[in-house]
Amino acid sequence: MTKRVGVLGGTFDPVHNGHLTIALAFINSGYIDELWIMPAPDPPHKKNQKVTPYKIRKELLTIAFHDIPNIHISDFENNLEKPSYTLRTIRALKKRYPQLHFILCLGSDSIVQLDTWYHYEELINETEFLIAHRPGYNTGDLPKFFHNKCSFVEHEPIDISSSGLKYKLRKGEPVAGLLPVNVLKRIRELDLYQ
Repeated sequence: MTKRVGVLGGTFDPVHNGHLTIALAFINSGYIDELWIMPAPDPPHKKNQKVTPYKIRKELLTIAFHDIPNIHISDFENNLEKPSYTLRTIRALKKRYPQLHFILCLGSDSIVQLDTWYHYEELINETEFLIAHRPGYNTGDLPKFFHNKCSFVEHEPIDISSSGLKYKLRKGEPVAGLLPVNVLKRIRELDLYQ
């Protein structure tokens, strides 16, 4: 039987407990056998924002997910042409690993913005989607043909964003419970987000 691999991309700047809960929802859903988490080396939608260097974001992800079975931090996208477009990544994965079946994992907040993505119609034709429900996002408005490519997983999202977390870290506000303890320790060692 073909191994089904979920692909979860993002900036992860920094990784937090919201990312952990959605990743666990995907890997525990029964739809996939493995989850490959891919930090975007050059996120095209964040051109005007300062992004922490790729190597540091990847290190923090490795710390966050180090003991969770079947979840792997992948630098595959870092070796592709920049900027990082999901369509290019999925096509490159399928070419490099023809023995695997790739499924793109997204939160419903990303899905409602899918029509702003690079060649999104080609992306829909290229892959299947595993979508984690998030409150406040109506996926019912998506085109019918798209729903045939989707499976949905339930998950309890944590109300936190990377930008909100960075703000708290900068202001010295408490962040306990918002990100893994070891990730916070490494952030402090590297003096990040000050």
